[in-house]
Amino acid sequence: MSAHQQGTELDLSWISKIQVNKPAVLRRAEQIQARRPVKKEWQAAWLLKAVTCIDLTTLSGDDTASNIQRLCYKAKYPIREDLLKALNMHDKGITTAAVCVYPARVCDAVRALKAAGCDIPVASVATGFPAAQTHLKTRLEEIRLAVEDGATEIDVVINRTLVLTGQWKALYDEIRQFRKACGEAHLKTILATGELGSLTNVYKASMIAMMAGSDFIKTSTGKETVNATFPVAIVMLRAIRDFFWKTGNKVGFKPAGGIRSAKDSLVWLSLIKEELGDEWMKPELFRIGASTLLADIERQVRSSSPLSLEHLTNIFKKEIKSHLFKEDLQMDNAQMERCSTSLIIREMRSKLQRGILSHWSESVQFSSVVQLCPTSCDPMDCSPPGLSVCHQLPEFTQTPVHRVGGAIQPSHPLSSPSPPAFSLSQHQDLFK
Repeated sequence: MSAHQQGTELDLSWISKIQVNKPAVLRRAEQIQARRPVKKEWQAAWLLKAVTCIDLTTLSGDDTASNIQRLCYKAKYPIREDLLKALNMHDKGITTAAVCVYPARVCDAVRALKAAGCDIPVASVATGFPAAQTHLKTRLEEIRLAVEDGATEIDVVINRTLVLTGQWKALYDEIRQFRKACGEAHLKTILATGELGSLTNVYKASMIAMMAGSDFIKTSTGKETVNATFPVAIVMLRAIRDFFWKTGNKVGFKPAGGIRSAKDSLVWLSLIKEELGDEWMKPELFRIGASTLLADIERQVRSSSPLSLEHLTNIFKKEIKSHLFKEDLQMDNAQMERCSTSLIIREMRSKLQRGILSHWSESVQFSSVVQLCPTSCDPMDCSPPGLSVCHQLPEFTQTPVHRVGGAIQPSHPLSSPSPPAFSLSQHQDLFK
């Protein structure tokens, strides 16, 4: 992870006049969720990117050493080896970003990862997680013990009472003490946004946490009734951007709680790209806290893999719709649509045996045809030959408006709006 974010002196003028325009935030959240998701080959690229940003988590009362060992093994091998080989990604070191456990299980996680021969960071929740209703001295000692046991990232949870009663200086001082207790470990501050009362409080708490030296701000503990939501995320991301503009310090963002599907992970990546730009789309500045998400991502990667029967069938259907195969099969479009999968497979096998599809069968070798799309391409619209894998979301023509704090400002990303596209096999530095 990057160097610590040192924070700034407390400046209440940054938040004293802030009022969040809730209707505008809700409209922006609806826009994000209505985006067309990436599909097929491009989806595999985005899903593997999501895997590298996951904090694989277990925070259950029945956690044991064996549970932690299995969690760490899954963190090192999140996707089946044969699927990665089919995507030509087996040598890119795809792992999750970290494992996250209770303080009492940190030693088990450190031991398991050491035995597995990997350097995945161990994150620990602390400070009376999830309610933070213990004495400050106890919460500080819990941080120190977790760090001594080997945790390199600490997820602290704030005392919501200080936010609800407007005690911003007390909140700042408390988080500063957490920062000091962490030492060399990175500090991720959980705001528990579902219990803060309003979006304005979410923005103010985010700013205070960053001023106090948080390396990440995190939406939820996962134990609240309302966890990671897009309206809350938009407000927190705008606070991160405002803080960057004021100080030049980059603070990470971690949504957690209720993120269970691969589709959800794609939407979160899209949101980060639009609000903060490509600089934030890496594990050093973006994490997803999840315990069950990885299983669904692996299912989706499997369905889009060149090894998948469904994948091969879909490709062949497209091929036989072309002029060459229409003449050979004597099928019109209506017949093609009624054609069953079993017939498609029989025809495919027959043509392979007769050599008609020799050029096509070679193109199924995924790694040999992966190529870069043009910089300006839209993955949903471009049709490069072969099985292209592109890691670029569509560019959107409408510029969102920044309405936090009353002033309307353009919401441009901090980096170039049109970064170069890349392929999984050719971009060597993507999955370090």
